[in-house]
Amino acid sequence: MKQYILSIVSLFFLLVGCQQEELIEQQGTGYLSLESLTLQAVSHQPVTRAGVEEGLGCEIYDSTGKEIFSLAPGTEYVSQLMELEVGTYTLKAYNQAYLDNDYSTWTNSELGEAIHYIETFFTIEAGKTNYLKVEVPMINFAVCLESIQGEEFFQKFELVVTVGERVLWLKKGDVGYFLPVKGDETPLSYYISYTNNDDERATGDAKTLPSVPAANTQYNFVYNIETETLEVQE
Repeated sequence: MKQYILSIVSLFFLLVGCQQEELIEQQGTGYLSLESLTLQAVSHQPVTRAGVEEGLGCEIYDSTGKEIFSLAPGTEYVSQLMELEVGTYTLKAYNQAYLDNDYSTWTNSELGEAIHYIETFFTIEAGKTNYLKVEVPMINFAVCLESIQGEEFFQKFELVVTVGERVLWLKKGDVGYFLPVKGDETPLSYYISYTNNDDERATGDAKTLPSVPAANTQYNFVYNIETETLEVQE
């Protein structure tokens, strides 16, 4: 009987100890090291840069929505170890173009610019360091008239691209930006317009990309005068 009572007491203290240890873990602090905050390359090419890339900013919020850290785009980031309470946190990262929020008013005479944004979550555990690496994708997509093979035969050569109501006339080297139309399978259509050295003007047949354009992608167009074809590469 005595041995039975001792076993019960030992089990009780063991459970109390486990509960106290768990409570300490829940109420303790850990650390965050922002190892890298970089632009995600289009078409998902690998990114190996470290540190906070110039032009990017971020905000960190705790589980109550309270902001605990912020870095404005273009501000130099000094590497530091941040002590944080145990829990789940939200990180929002972006470039200045996202903050400007004027992309909805781009006209057909404006090429636009790359817009980068991400919202992600991370956790902090007691006594541990979270080495956080974040890639910030482009939430719009781009179109470029990359090269014109045989351009010496033209006075003027343009790629005309249409997505929804937005229409851009791109010259060689131009990069135009479009926002994916959410909730709609809006295609990207295109054709060429040119004037040759004999002052003859013409336009090619309009075509459409076989798939709906995707965010974080740049579509590069190449024209070949020998085959009279316009190829697109992602």
